[in-house]
Amino acid sequence: MPIPNYTILIVDDNSNNLFTLRTIIEENIAARVIEAKSGEEALRILLNETVDLIILDVHMAGMDGFETAAIIKQRKKMQKIPIVFLTAACITGEFKKRGFKTGAVDYLIKPIDDNLLINKINVYLKLNKKDFLLEYFKDMQAIILEREEELKRKNEELEAQKAEAMEANRLLQHYAAELENTNKELQNFANIIAHDFRTPMVNLKGFSKELGNALADLKQILQDAVAHLPAKVQKEANKLIGQDVPDAVQFINSAVDRLDRMIAALLKLSREGRRDMIYQQVDCNKLIKAVLLSFDHQIVQKGIHVAVGSMPTIETDYLALEQIIGNLLDNAIKYLEPSRPGKIDVFCLDKEDEYLFTIQDNGCGISSQDQEKVFEIFRRGGNQEVPGEGMGLAYVKTIIRQLKGKVWCESELGIGTKISFSLPKKPLGN
Repeated sequence: MPIPNYTILIVDDNSNNLFTLRTIIEENIAARVIEAKSGEEALRILLNETVDLIILDVHMAGMDGFETAAIIKQRKKMQKIPIVFLTAACITGEFKKRGFKTGAVDYLIKPIDDNLLINKINVYLKLNKKDFLLEYFKDMQAIILEREEELKRKNEELEAQKAEAMEANRLLQHYAAELENTNKELQNFANIIAHDFRTPMVNLKGFSKELGNALADLKQILQDAVAHLPAKVQKEANKLIGQDVPDAVQFINSAVDRLDRMIAALLKLSREGRRDMIYQQVDCNKLIKAVLLSFDHQIVQKGIHVAVGSMPTIETDYLALEQIIGNLLDNAIKYLEPSRPGKIDVFCLDKEDEYLFTIQDNGCGISSQDQEKVFEIFRRGGNQEVPGEGMGLAYVKTIIRQLKGKVWCESELGIGTKISFSLPKKPLGN
């Protein structure tokens, strides 16, 4: 059974309806399902549980769905939870108006269409994840705003000094204005991130580069300008232009570069999820040798022993399998334990209806709690000091799913990690 990633609250005063909803959800979505048989019970549950989605029956004895939704939306920590109404009645315009007014995002009519229910649940869970990313971007903006306020305060301190500091203050104010423009660019980026990833990122990267170049030019001018000021003023001004401002620019550059990598990885993941697979006969022995050749420098440099078992010739997409093996080998190499000789085993078992591939290493290993998240986007397990954005295994999972296979992880801290994946002998997509 898939590991639950989300929590869904289903509310209905009919036990049969609750059983049906739970069965449909648990068979199709990795989610923890909580049941409530009344609006009052649902409110009590929400006081102690973090819920990603509420499926709420409209017509219930006692407190109905409209009343329950209205109370939920009055509580600040629950306002962003999407609510989908269930109803057996005909949905009129007035019915919709009342529902949306109380906070519903959608309706489903009984009897429930399984596919429609699952599709809607997936949509609203993904929207919740997108909201999380937007909150991250807002937090980043808050940090930059805090730095900007700190710079402004230091400008005011300089302005309070003797007349000789006026020119330096003017230049610093000019720089503060440029930094404010940068912040506006970041605010615009956060506002349109849901619709357009690339354009704001390109603008930010270019502007940050110009800002860094401008800082290099201004640094000598500012140092000359404050040379005749009192020692205390010189010290504060030199710290500002020599450390604080460059640190702020470096922070912006680092954040932009990381976001750019994350967006590029997301776009790559999205494209791979839509690519049509081209099935052909693939000699896995030759493919794995070719992939290992691309890692030859790292393998030799680190003294890694790589053992490859007998491999079959299978019907699959060559590029997809090459990317799967490449990502898994890259992970195995990166997470080897430097204190002992590295060892990587690659082998395949010929099962009745599928091939079972395994890449096993004697690296640092992954804790049991981290194993649950290694295949999630932007989630990583093991040594967090190893460079990466947490996209490799998510990418592998997407490709394997396209090939109608499965992937899983077994690991023990200090012992090593084993990643296995299965591919059907007769691809359903072919």
